[in-house]
Amino acid sequence: MSVATPTKDSLDGRIFAPADRSALMPAAAPAAEADRLKMPHGGGRSERGCRERRIEPGRLSRRTSELPTTSSIDAAGEAARGVRMPASVGWHVLQVVPGQEQSMAERAASLVGPELLSACFPLRYELLKKQQGAWRLVTEVMFPGYVFLATGDIDAVRERLKLSTSFARLLGAGDAIFSLTPEEAAFVSEFGGAGHVVGMSEGVIEDGRTVVRSGPLRGREDLIRKIDRHKRVAFLDVGLLDQVRVRVGLEITRKT
Repeated sequence: MSVATPTKDSLDGRIFAPADRSALMPAAAPAAEADRLKMPHGGGRSERGCRERRIEPGRLSRRTSELPTTSSIDAAGEAARGVRMPASVGWHVLQVVPGQEQSMAERAASLVGPELLSACFPLRYELLKKQQGAWRLVTEVMFPGYVFLATGDIDAVRERLKLSTSFARLLGAGDAIFSLTPEEAAFVSEFGGAGHVVGMSEGVIEDGRTVVRSGPLRGREDLIRKIDRHKRVAFLDVGLLDQVRVRVGLEITRKT
């Protein structure tokens, strides 16, 4: 699938920096305040909002991503609500204004409705960036300006998207709407997991061979074309949306 790629990222962040463990322990809170902190919080979070926690660079542990998940409608959720999805679902690409991927995914999902969409999200990835002396874990959009959606009736989806006052265009030529290949659809739907965020991976280089010990790149080393150890990223050859290479977070802890 070949199209021009917009160029603008969106990101949110958490700070990671070396620190003594004792310094990370919060001061004891009054009983009433402690009880308040245990209560669940209501309300939503912005695209850029996230919690902060600290780790020592080079010691990135295997973990589940704590970032807020993107707004998506999945088949399991629809089944729980009693919505029947078509047996045959195709994957397509919605072009939006770069930087508005998350908000437009939410708007499209609301406009089209769960009876037609089984998924609608931008694919994001985690990486570490050093800012003001601290390593900050941020998320960036892997394909800026694009949202992926799955539906069994793309023509009906197109008609409902025409009601949007914001720019949102299904990729295609004339009346034909492009579909992702099975390989492209598998990459988009599976690589980021349930939250559609490709987490950090951790690995080593042994005798010139990269071995990923944990994270989404484990078992996918054949996709890696280049590693930048200083920036803690790997460049993958996926050939999707005219982006010959995309980057994801990879921490190399040892090289022998």
